[in-house]
Amino acid sequence: MHMPDEALRAEVAGQDPTEEACAHSLDRIAESLTAELKNLEFSVSDMSAIYAWSSLVSFAVGITYAPASRMKYPGFAALIAQPRCFTATSG
Repeated sequence: MHMPDEALRAEVAGQDPTEEACAHSLDRIAESLTAELKNLEFSVSDMSAIYAWSSLVSFAVGITYAPASRMKYPGFAALIAQPRCFTATSG
């Protein structure tokens, strides 16, 4: 099993911090990993490659959802951060 290639890593590293870009990166990773996994048998020696692939997935998601994300309000937190009008009711 091979590790992710540099072109894919660079593509993921350069993604915009949006959910659409994250989904695109995850699709690209899935395509590449699926091609890599065809007709392979795994052994202990493949663990470093498996770790590299999982790290790449984690990095792609982190760009969008991590607290240090470049998004103003990362991911689902944007829904919570939206201003809402609350009205006080007297009872």
